[in-house]
Amino acid sequence: MDEYLKWLERTIGEPLAGGKIGRPVFVRGHAELVADHGLLAGLLGDLAQISAGWMSSPLTRVFAQGGARAGYMSALLEFSGGQTALVATTIRRGEQGEVSVLIAGQQGTLRLDDLPEPWQLGEQGRGGDARLIQALERSLSSGAPVRLPER
Repeated sequence: MDEYLKWLERTIGEPLAGGKIGRPVFVRGHAELVADHGLLAGLLGDLAQISAGWMSSPLTRVFAQGGARAGYMSALLEFSGGQTALVATTIRRGEQGEVSVLIAGQQGTLRLDDLPEPWQLGEQGRGGDARLIQALERSLSSGAPVRLPER
């Protein structure tokens, strides 16, 4: 799945870098890429990290809901530049994965819907940044937003 996530990041990142929609202000992303409940947090971390790259702004606060047992995880992300993102992962049912991304910018929107082939989806993703995964887990366990420490 690592290669697929790199492709996704690059495919959306290139038009953003070219200024196609102006400065991004909101990301909505949903991915059904893993069948193992234990991999949801890592995938959510990957999506959060990729979204931060698209925003070109440090992630400052996360609020996560759901959990491995529930079969889904979602997170509201806040960035230092005032942007927000809502990213979610759910368990893949069957072989076909699904990804949907919508980015709103100051001058338009960018949307991608993809149905990756099973061979594109190994179970392991990059797992996200350890600091980010810990913040997501703290938010899940506390039921409250968590501020990320500055780097």
